[in-house]
Amino acid sequence: MDLPRCTTDRLSALPDDILVSILEKLSSTREAIRASVLSRRWAKLPFQLPEPEISIMEFLPSDSQLYELRAAQLSRAMESFRGAVSTFTSRTGAQAKTRCLKIEFFLSDGRTSILQRLADKNNVGALQFAIRTTVSKAECDEKLMFRYARHFHEFMAATSSTFPLLTRPELKNLWFGSDDLVAALAMCL
Repeated sequence: MDLPRCTTDRLSALPDDILVSILEKLSSTREAIRASVLSRRWAKLPFQLPEPEISIMEFLPSDSQLYELRAAQLSRAMESFRGAVSTFTSRTGAQAKTRCLKIEFFLSDGRTSILQRLADKNNVGALQFAIRTTVSKAECDEKLMFRYARHFHEFMAATSSTFPLLTRPELKNLWFGSDDLVAALAMCL
């Protein structure tokens, strides 16, 4: 039995809020952005997602493990991640305020200006951070622990204005002394 061939584009007839809802169902914000190339009209839709997620893991080579990556590969991934966050937040207009931006990134020295701008632009209602290190607990010696502790303290100081927006911090492979944890939690109040 032959089915009648549908030649009408029914998706284009849907209102933007329905299309945004469809994009939300995709596996990631990155997939929503990829889908937006289907039409000029769709190009703006991913930037209207109410809870976009941008993860550093999406910018890493897919064929290698985290511990196998070289510093240059990690640096390129972080630059691409920063560019994606910057582009996303600059294209999100005041009329489409992001309810909650979820970002996962590596803790590294400096370059926290994008996170600072999130608080300054006032187009993000809330933030969820997932901060990772590039090493596992088994690989981390005392020297690395101190280096990550220094990076974390620098990060906390540089991004303190974003903390009122922070709804859910997630720290992966970071180790704290009791005083450090108390200080980190106090900054969130």
